[in-house]
Amino acid sequence: MDIPQEMSQALSASLHDLLPVEGVNGVDIGLDAAGELTMRILVSDPANPPAGLPETIGGFPVLLVLGDPVAEQGCVTDDAKHDPLVGGIQLGPRTVTDGLVTAGTLGCILRDRASGDPVAVTNAHVICGMPDVIQQPAPHTDPPSSSEQIGTVQHCEIPSTPAFFPTPDMAGVSGDFDAATCSVDLASNLGRTANVGEIADIGTVTGVSSPHLGDRVRKRGYRTCLSHGVVDGTLGSYKVRDENGKLLWWLLGQTSIAMLPDLSLNPCGVWSRHGDSGSVVVNDANEIVALHFAGDGGHGYATDFATVAVALGVGL
Repeated sequence: MDIPQEMSQALSASLHDLLPVEGVNGVDIGLDAAGELTMRILVSDPANPPAGLPETIGGFPVLLVLGDPVAEQGCVTDDAKHDPLVGGIQLGPRTVTDGLVTAGTLGCILRDRASGDPVAVTNAHVICGMPDVIQQPAPHTDPPSSSEQIGTVQHCEIPSTPAFFPTPDMAGVSGDFDAATCSVDLASNLGRTANVGEIADIGTVTGVSSPHLGDRVRKRGYRTCLSHGVVDGTLGSYKVRDENGKLLWWLLGQTSIAMLPDLSLNPCGVWSRHGDSGSVVVNDANEIVALHFAGDGGHGYATDFATVAVALGVGL
C-alpha cells in the first residue's frame, strides 16, 4: 500500500513535538481496524496515555497503540555449534565479563559485494563496541573455545547523529541503522562450512526487498525459533531502550511487525525475546525484507533490508 506524500510529510513534521513526550515511544503510519491508513502513536499504556496527545496529525486520524521497543540482545547461552553456518542461530563476541556474555542471532550469511566473501549479518548492538572476535555459538565456557570463532567485525552501522529533541533529558543519538557484519573465516575454523542465503526453519532466500504494510512475514531467532507476523507500521521513528529501560537511541524510518495471534504459528506466544536481535525478516516470496532489532513481546521493530544491504554492502 502506497503512503500519500502529504501523510509522510505530516508524520515527519510531528516528530519534534511528539517524540520528546514522556510515555510516547514512537510514531508511525499503520492501518486501523477497517484497513484504512492512520497515524499511530506508540505509548506505554494506551488506557492511560500522556495528556494532550493530538487526535489528528496533519488532518489524518490518530490511533494510540501499545508499543515499547527494547533491544533484544541476550545472555542466555546456547552451546549448539552449527555446521554449516546458516541464519537463525546464535552468535556473539568472544568475551566473558563477570560470567556474562552478549549474544544475538546470526540473521543470514550473505556476500560482501566488493570481495564476494561470505559475511554474517546481525545487529550492531550485538557485535560492535567490544572485542571484535565473533564466535558461534556465543561463549558458553570461560575462557571461550577458540574452535568456535567464525570471524571478526567488518562493518558497523550504528546511530551516531545527535538527537534533535528540545528537552535536555532526551539527549542521545539517532540514526537509520542498527546493523553490522562479521567475516566468516572458514579456512581457520576446522573445516566448518557456511550456506549463503539459508536460514534455519525457513530455507534459502530468493532475494532482498522492502517490507510493505499488510505483508505476512516470519523470522527465525535463536530464542523463539520460527515466529510469524504481519507488517503493521511503516516510516516509524522509535525510541529504543535496553532491558533496564535506559535510552539507547532513536531509530528513524523503521518498520513495526505484529505477531499473529495463532499458537500454531507462534507457540511461544510472542514475536521475539532477548537474544533474537539480528534476525532477518522474510516475506511470503522468501525475500529478506527487514532486520529485527527490538521487540516488546507482541511486536517486533525492524529496518528495511533493501537499505541495510546497501549500507553494509552485502547481497546474495
